[in-house]
Amino acid sequence: MSPKMTTITLPLLPSSPSLFLAWKSSFPPSPFLCLDLRSASAFVVRHLVPSTNIPGDELADRWYELPPKQTPFAVVEPKESRDFAAWLVKKGWCVPWVLREEDETVWREANEFGMLWTERGPTKVQHEGILAVSERDPQCVLDLSIPPEPWLLFHPCPFLASNIVFIERSLALRHPPLQQSSSTEFRPWRCLDIGCGSGRDITWLLSRSEARWTATALDAWTGAVERTRALFESMKFGGRVECLAQAKVMADGGWRLISPAQRPAEAQQQELDGVDKNAPPVLADTRSSNSNPNISATPSKKEIFSPGLPTSTFFSHLFPNNSSSPTFDLILTIRFLSRPLLPHLSQLLAPGGFLLVSHFVDDPNYEYDTPRPEHRLRRGELAEIYGALEGLEIVIDKVDKVEDGRPVNSVLVKRKDEEKKRLV
Repeated sequence: MSPKMTTITLPLLPSSPSLFLAWKSSFPPSPFLCLDLRSASAFVVRHLVPSTNIPGDELADRWYELPPKQTPFAVVEPKESRDFAAWLVKKGWCVPWVLREEDETVWREANEFGMLWTERGPTKVQHEGILAVSERDPQCVLDLSIPPEPWLLFHPCPFLASNIVFIERSLALRHPPLQQSSSTEFRPWRCLDIGCGSGRDITWLLSRSEARWTATALDAWTGAVERTRALFESMKFGGRVECLAQAKVMADGGWRLISPAQRPAEAQQQELDGVDKNAPPVLADTRSSNSNPNISATPSKKEIFSPGLPTSTFFSHLFPNNSSSPTFDLILTIRFLSRPLLPHLSQLLAPGGFLLVSHFVDDPNYEYDTPRPEHRLRRGELAEIYGALEGLEIVIDKVDKVEDGRPVNSVLVKRKDEEKKRLV
């Protein structure tokens, strides 16, 4: 039986709106970007919906979770400190609304607008059977009978954001729901993010409520892997992360695993199946470097030029339970460039799958500081590579600019569907 829909009537704004109402009534995207700087325990007791909790003493280490500096957002500052918002402004972020924890007007007005969550659940609306439409996404229904998930403050790569609906619709046509059971089931879509950085693109992908993605994320930098791990944990994505690993692409385009791969989804399933009652935390390492000869320490400058494992071999080792080298429905390589690797990525694409590449490109009208010329794409380079490979179709090839004005070349490449090809 579907939940009963209830209409929530919002009160009229007073003639002199408070700081909370000024934030609430501002133009998008500001009304639904709120950073709560209080402790995690205080956040659990009550918080605004939506808001993201990053305790103030963790702010310097988690700045990569914040919005772009030109995007205004609100903060909830704890009563014991008035320094965190000032630090954000000093570092260049736009924070026009500082909501004080001790200001009861904030919490009262949030309650009146149905934007307050407490330990007992939502306060203004009834706890059971009420649905409210999330104002962040009119097509997304927010069930207020359960605690809201963490709210992302950051944006993904614009090229990914603008094409994800097309990608998902294409995959949905190829992989319709399974009908073997009474409930509708879907085959998960697998995404591989190479050079995942702080994990923002892959986290955004997993956070899409209407999607059904699983993730594998790789990066050579220890800090990037740790940041991605932290994002996965804060978003409670453990069961949807197939693998998180520190891996280096060598000069020949081959691979070297630097540290043990982490398999949160596999560890979680083992715990559910009762395989290991004493299993480590969801994102703990599940492979030992002592038992895996393919794992090595961070390569020295000399070792970087030594051969790495071929792509298919490396991923077979990375997923030892697969009978063959795994394939993915979407491969991301965003602002990461390894020219020798680019032609081999198609080996990892499932039929009908997509490869999304976006990186800085030479432009005679732009004077670069970074990256250096050898670390930038040439005009038309991606089209040359993927246009020459059999079985691939370049769906989109465009040059655009990122927030700071640097030009990027982005391509979306699709592996042709083998079944349709045989029918033709």
